[in-house]
Amino acid sequence: MSSSHTDRNDLTFFEIMLSFVSTYLPNKVVQGLTAVYFRVSALRNNGLRGGHSTQSSIQLSKMKVTILPALSDNYMYLITDENTNQAAVVDPVEPDTVLDAVKAAGVNLTKVLTTHHH
Repeated sequence: MSSSHTDRNDLTFFEIMLSFVSTYLPNKVVQGLTAVYFRVSALRNNGLRGGHSTQSSIQLSKMKVTILPALSDNYMYLITDENTNQAAVVDPVEPDTVLDAVKAAGVNLTKVLTTHHH
């Protein structure tokens, strides 16, 4: 049995279980089970080290995007216009982390963008 065949069967099983769970259980229970699934997945992938990754940066021609890990499974983004030294932050769920990154980069934070609540 090939690996792709097994993956396809697992996906079908997962889809069947998801359909069953979402049809017959209350929405609050489904949301709780989904949250548990992602927490267990994060623990399996990250172990007990506490964080899910480290800060990293992506350098583009006219801007820099600094990826800031947040909580146990989220990210914030510090976007810097290198011509003006102004920056925006996306989804600043951990303000102290953002302020540390702003200070380290020596930029002027001018915009705060939120895509969802935390």
